[in-house]
Amino acid sequence: MKSWTVVQGIDSSKIPGAMKLGKSLSIVGESILPIRERGPGVGVVALSGAGAIGTRFLREPRDLDAWLSEHPSATPSAIGAALRGAVCAVLWEPSTRSLYVTPDPLGSAFVFIWRDGSTTVVSNDLNSLLEVVARLGTTLQKSMPYLLSTLVVGHGGYYPTSYEGVDVVPQGRLLRLSMDAQEFMAYERPDVGQATYEELLAQTRTEILDNVVAAAEAPAEYRIAHLTGGADTRLMLSAILHAGVADRFSFFCSGPDNSTDRVVSDGLVRQYGLTPTRHPGFDVELEPMNHRERTLATTQMVSGLMPTGPSLGMKEPEGGSVILSGGYGGLLRSHYGSRIDPTKIKFGPELLRQIWGNLAFGDAGQRLSSPGLHRDISSRISAKYEQLAASGFNDDALMDGLFLTVRNRYYVGLISSTVSRTVPRFDPLYTPLGAHWGLSLPLQDRATNVAGFDLMESMSPGLRNWEFDFPRFSDRFLALRGAQDEKSLPSAGTLPWDGRTNMVTGSSGSGLPLPTTEQVDFANSIRASAAQVAGLDLVQSQCKQLIDGIGRKELEPHFDWVVLNRLMRPGLKSRGPIRSVYYLYNSLLWYYEG
Repeated sequence: MKSWTVVQGIDSSKIPGAMKLGKSLSIVGESILPIRERGPGVGVVALSGAGAIGTRFLREPRDLDAWLSEHPSATPSAIGAALRGAVCAVLWEPSTRSLYVTPDPLGSAFVFIWRDGSTTVVSNDLNSLLEVVARLGTTLQKSMPYLLSTLVVGHGGYYPTSYEGVDVVPQGRLLRLSMDAQEFMAYERPDVGQATYEELLAQTRTEILDNVVAAAEAPAEYRIAHLTGGADTRLMLSAILHAGVADRFSFFCSGPDNSTDRVVSDGLVRQYGLTPTRHPGFDVELEPMNHRERTLATTQMVSGLMPTGPSLGMKEPEGGSVILSGGYGGLLRSHYGSRIDPTKIKFGPELLRQIWGNLAFGDAGQRLSSPGLHRDISSRISAKYEQLAASGFNDDALMDGLFLTVRNRYYVGLISSTVSRTVPRFDPLYTPLGAHWGLSLPLQDRATNVAGFDLMESMSPGLRNWEFDFPRFSDRFLALRGAQDEKSLPSAGTLPWDGRTNMVTGSSGSGLPLPTTEQVDFANSIRASAAQVAGLDLVQSQCKQLIDGIGRKELEPHFDWVVLNRLMRPGLKSRGPIRSVYYLYNSLLWYYEG
């Protein structure tokens, strides 16, 4: 794992293994480059995550260093604004003797900050920050409000991190650190106000194609594109086909042969002559664990920032790997629009209930959180909503603005940045311009994913007409673009597998029972995870034991005790409550026993 930590305000000689930048400024970590004086220009000190700048793939500090040799006058702000994907650069500017921490403009590469008086600790890894802070004599406490917010809305972000007193660099900002000062500096936000729809489509397409070309040129033996039955990975596929680089990738889809995702993905492989693989892009090296041990290790790996995490024990295969995924496709459409009645768009309790449901924002006796935490979470969402309104977002884009600035960052961004510590994961649909273009569209149009489907059609005509995992064209979309010639994908014929499977050392299972055919069918019918359906009884039992062990006195200040126990009843039939059981168990286990 490539981690780095910057310490300001402490004598550098007191930080073991650190590279001294000044008397009270130092950096410690892996793959730290020595400071190179490049005239007045900036130099690379560290790079974490995986991404692109232009058509150059970024994985190591030397990748960005090579780009800088071609762009010697680039400023830290311009470099940060040009990053694509969950990637962060640490830059040194000799003329001002300043260190610049420049995460990608959408903030997907998280940078954590802890301050205490004149001391500041900054890191790309929360666990590394906790270790340094502990060496300085402070033990940080876990945040129950953060944990509960992940259960209520499905992600963090309305509280900054899972530890009290730890903040993050805001989205769209870089952090400048000198010997005795620090400041946030804003990147320039994409301006979509004067451009036409066609111009914005063309510019967004260029960004996506640059990302695909960068990934295709990455020096890796395994270039694995994850292809599901959904619209986002298909948009990624359209860019791969348009760029003419499909032969540089193998295509992977997880799940049983008869799952909806596999049926659609396998059909696309047949139709477009793609190379399928059983290799997900990573190997697994893991000691045998039961479900409880595996859950605890996973949540500790992500420092409690998510109630779930990437596959435990992930390891980059020999020869190198790049994993492509469809993250950020949701920024082109309305995430919340299909659940919002445009006549009731005014912010308030009813809107929150429409978005997140009764378990999150229903009446007393329906919602999971205690009255006090319910009020606090609601007020934080309201404050963020008002902040977006003041920054110029259209009224009907404010809830989707929350998706851009909070949900997508704390879900897709966290997954990509966490995976990339071990195996490079890159989302080619990462396009800040496209995100703001999507938000500029009227809500009713944005909810149809018209921008995403138009992009797909412009890069690979006809690709959008093949069947998806479920019907994707709304009446509004058909009114905008006319009737679509929807077709069934081919299902006959042996798939031309590339013969590669990932190497698994130790136990690779989840510790849960495998789903039966009936459970797969039921999971498909409610659009739930077949694995979660199969393991529900076991996880409910383990969660009930955990709740009983913690006790009502400890939990009731944070949870509605009746609603909490209602989730433990057998026979849950909806995706939301089933998923909540897993999130609840994972989070409580990390908080009380991690």
